[in-house]
Amino acid sequence: MIHTKLSEIDQGAIINIFSTIRLETKPCSHIVIKTTKIDDFVFIFNKHNKDIHLKYYINKVDDIWSEVYIFKYNHLIDVILFVCKHHNKFSVFSNWLQGKMFGISETMISEYVKDNYK
Repeated sequence: MIHTKLSEIDQGAIINIFSTIRLETKPCSHIVIKTTKIDDFVFIFNKHNKDIHLKYYINKVDDIWSEVYIFKYNHLIDVILFVCKHHNKFSVFSNWLQGKMFGISETMISEYVKDNYK
């Protein structure tokens, strides 16, 4: 099987995600990558995760795209699974929950909700 390696930009994004989660700037992060590049993601993840002890969950969206959630604490897998299951059900709650997962401030979430749920 021929793999196209993740670009340096994608690799940099993954390493940046590690930093934000390790420093607890946000509890979870999310990246969308081509399903054919999952093996490359796992290689980079394992290479840079030796001392950090982060985890990941892959949600295959379709044959082309997958969402990868990266997190530190085990209880977040339940939140991630809930978000994946209810991904297309837009509501104030789902937007608030995703905002909290990704470290967005309450002020920014409030402004988004005000602008989108009148």
